[in-house]
Amino acid sequence: MLRQHHRSLCKRLNRQYQWTSTFTTATTTASPSTADVVIIGGGAIGSSIADWLIRTDASLSVVCIERDPAFTMASSALSVGSIRQQFSLKENVEISQFGIDFIHELSTDVENSVQFDSGGYAFLSTTEPGATQLRENVIMQRECGADVQLFGTGTEFKKHFPWCNVDDVTEATLGSPGEEGWFDPFTLTTALKRRAAGRGVTFVQGEVCNITCTNTTGDPQTSIDVVQYRDSAGGVADIKGGIVVNAAGCWSQGVLDLALGGKGTHSTKANRLLPVVAKKRNVFVLHCPTPLEPSVPLLVDTSGMYVRREGDPSRGLYLCGGMESMHTDDPDCVGTPDELVVDHDLWMNHMWPALAYRIPAFEECKVVSSWAGFYDYNTFDQNALLGKIPGFTNHYTATGFSGHGIQQAPAIGRAIAELIVHSEYRSIDLTKFDVSRVVEGRPYPELNVV
Repeated sequence: MLRQHHRSLCKRLNRQYQWTSTFTTATTTASPSTADVVIIGGGAIGSSIADWLIRTDASLSVVCIERDPAFTMASSALSVGSIRQQFSLKENVEISQFGIDFIHELSTDVENSVQFDSGGYAFLSTTEPGATQLRENVIMQRECGADVQLFGTGTEFKKHFPWCNVDDVTEATLGSPGEEGWFDPFTLTTALKRRAAGRGVTFVQGEVCNITCTNTTGDPQTSIDVVQYRDSAGGVADIKGGIVVNAAGCWSQGVLDLALGGKGTHSTKANRLLPVVAKKRNVFVLHCPTPLEPSVPLLVDTSGMYVRREGDPSRGLYLCGGMESMHTDDPDCVGTPDELVVDHDLWMNHMWPALAYRIPAFEECKVVSSWAGFYDYNTFDQNALLGKIPGFTNHYTATGFSGHGIQQAPAIGRAIAELIVHSEYRSIDLTKFDVSRVVEGRPYPELNVV
């Protein structure tokens, strides 16, 4: 049902879903018994890491294990597929700048076009401290080369977007439409997988069920020896990997638990090292009968609600989400299909009133579809957790993106490949995102979390 909702949302995805089974059959093969690198998780992050590993060192043998090659529950495919430079941390700005260049380049590839829509991003503030923070962010963003406009007052913003209620707005920003916008997340995910497979990465379908580790006497460090997975036919296979990368998204803590000798569930021990949980996020597809000109960028409201145009403006379709953390219990999830039930009360009681207040034309909107997906939510500081997991010699991770994973996948793939091959970051210094900061108590929070 969730996939049907997603298909009804974007006609542009229909073609991809028609060839998904052929695509996954062509790239999902029998696994070798050994590999230089074993990647657990074949979504956008895992596939990007696989692709960049071969691009960085073509001699490497890489195996990527993915339990759901059609991506029916993947956070990558169920996201709204947006990309922006308006972050509060320099590293995140630079990550997105590379991602934007990558997406622009991919958009010229007919086979893998991600259909980038340069609709732009707008952030609003309704308090003076919030306005100050936006202005400070923009100074840093401009220093990084981002083209972001400050309006100074809500009145100036309304001159640009007359459909917006700005009675309480103290500051507003707008990113350059050519540098911010949205794209087809499913196509980006499958394009990354296709490119990696084309370079020789082996993709296998299976769910990791056991991880065997060894400890040298007197050595406090643990080394992963064998990754065992159960294939779609119920058989069990082993892969001996030199390096193991945990890119399992919201399920990454369970993978680490296996490496720690557990049963593959959320555990206190794994959480101390990798505090990543599944958080359900709802997306509603709306039809608004009133034409809004100029068209709505991805507008981030201080209520926690966001809204953006979907497709050609003449269709009157929009995506709306957010507000879970403010107006629901927002409990951690296990990450099972039965948890992905859309919260329509959230829409009726909180999101719709906030949306209609900010854009009065939406008082008459109707919900035409909806779906839910998971964030791989980093409860420590809502930022990426990268690098070698403390206590392991060969276990790396790339997770905890807290909703930013799909837009950060191109740069993160390159970064992890550099770290594995060269033992250092050579393009963007992401040292501050090292996963060791959790046990060392060094939070590095991103303030612009949507």
